[in-house]
Amino acid sequence: YYGSGMKSIILGDSPNDADMLAVADIPVIVTSPNSESLAGMVDASYITEAPAPEGWSEGVRKALALAGIDRG
Repeated sequence: YYGSGMKSIILGDSPNDADMLAVADIPVIVTSPNSESLAGMVDASYITEAPAPEGWSEGVRKALALAGIDRG
């Protein structure tokens, strides 16, 4: 909904996620063996320090904080 203040958060970890991340309001790259090439393809809001599976959790927490929905 336009003007609703909603934001899309998308996480990805490989180059096949580039198109999806490109349309996100808050694109997050999860560190993986393939994520270095992805980082060159997408202007990410955040790149996780941890790889999966911890990196997915880290990425969601950081994205929520960037969206102003930080619940601790």
